[in-house]
Amino acid sequence: MTWTREKIKEYLTLCNTKVAQPDLRGEDLSDLYLTGINFFGANLRGANLSRSILNECSFINCDLSGADLSKVNAISAHFTHANLDHADLTWANFKGADFYLANLTWAFLDKTSLELAKLNALKIAIQDRFKLVMYPTLDGWMIYADGELATTLEILLEIAKGEMENRPIPGREAQMEELLALAPYLELFSKKYHHFLTAIQEAWSKND
Repeated sequence: MTWTREKIKEYLTLCNTKVAQPDLRGEDLSDLYLTGINFFGANLRGANLSRSILNECSFINCDLSGADLSKVNAISAHFTHANLDHADLTWANFKGADFYLANLTWAFLDKTSLELAKLNALKIAIQDRFKLVMYPTLDGWMIYADGELATTLEILLEIAKGEMENRPIPGREAQMEELLALAPYLELFSKKYHHFLTAIQEAWSKND
């Protein structure tokens, strides 16, 4: 089927009437004007939404794992509790979007614009070993690993800075391991540490 804005709206309305989950897995929804459409709870696993206009769309509780959202405009869109595991968000514009408790595990975030985006809390799984949830506070980002407070993001970054200057901090091995796994995400929250986060990632890659 060749999808259009009208066909998508009709399908979503039909699913809502039948109280059925919209199933758009692997569908080609690219290059479409979809502003304001409510995809609540839809299965969009592996769907291609690249270059589409998604401003003010609702993707609350949607499965967008492996989906292609590259080069989309999703200004003020809602991704609360959405699963964006391994989704491609490169060159996308999410200005003012809401990612409350969205799962961004291994999402591709190169050149992604998150200006004024609401990153109230993020869920990230690290190497299938434990789950992290990150919350912003007045004292910095708080990281919970499997429900237990791990440390602040700032402390993790200071640990990294010590490692890069060959001044390892005793007893910090576990936190350092977490930091290395989190490195692809940390730049989003603290631009001033970009120089040594990049170095960490390069060093980590050489050790693989």
